[in-house]
Amino acid sequence: MQTGGKVNNEELQNAVRHLKSAGYKTDEIGIYLLCGLPGQTSSEVKESIDFVRQCGAKPVLAEYSPIPGTELWAEAVAASPFDIQQEPLYHNNSLLCCRNDDFSYADYMELKMSLRNKN
Repeated sequence: MQTGGKVNNEELQNAVRHLKSAGYKTDEIGIYLLCGLPGQTSSEVKESIDFVRQCGAKPVLAEYSPIPGTELWAEAVAASPFDIQQEPLYHNNSLLCCRNDDFSYADYMELKMSLRNKN
């Protein structure tokens, strides 16, 4: 899946290293991780969380919300257990509308709680 990633892992490590050398602390460097994408697994999100922590930054989950007309729309429609084509309320990011057997709402809440407890 192509999501238009902004940086690769090496660039992220470099950026965090520069911010740390400029005096920023870990809790002042938040890295947003998009979760709930069509086909995404909870283990992929967990690996991303671990990587951000290894870099010395604070992971912050941002929930995917499907938008009609975007490149991922067709994948979201196919992946969602909800009728997102007919009901725009299902686009709400708090619903995690592209959840699946490998990334359930319970998995998402567990990851979210683990971040609250460690951040």
